[in-house]
Amino acid sequence: MRLFPDLDSLARERGAVKKWRRVCQAIDHLPAIRPAVAYSVGDSLTYWRDSAAHLLAAWDAGDGLVTSRRYLNVLHAVDADLTVQVAPVAVAPVRTPYDDLTDREVHEAAETLRTVTVPAGGIGVVDVSEAFRLLPGSGEAAIIRVTVEEASFPNK
Repeated sequence: MRLFPDLDSLARERGAVKKWRRVCQAIDHLPAIRPAVAYSVGDSLTYWRDSAAHLLAAWDAGDGLVTSRRYLNVLHAVDADLTVQVAPVAVAPVRTPYDDLTDREVHEAAETLRTVTVPAGGIGVVDVSEAFRLLPGSGEAAIIRVTVEEASFPNK
């Protein structure tokens, strides 16, 4: 997982690419959205915010780790540190096979499982080669799913 301490660092490093500008805009827009309601920019970016515990339950993966193939999972710790466990997909046993409709595959924890803290206000980008799970926390978080394709957001 690639960590960014704040929105400005994400914008500086990746802001030249339209999809990352859209991620920054989605994060800027978070205070205006209702919790537990999904929002989108076409089918290239979806996002929602809620408590970390509610987001964890919404993924409906139990204690499994989730990976995606068509979207990067961007995790934003809105107002408190967010604890995330991450494992390489290549070594994490598959619990639930990939589902093309949900773009999710659920994995078991692997020996290489590591715990990462996304600091309050920070952002973690989960690569498609990684599986992750949120751990319950006290603050709000957001999940932004952005396409892996580089050429995205036509007419947006």
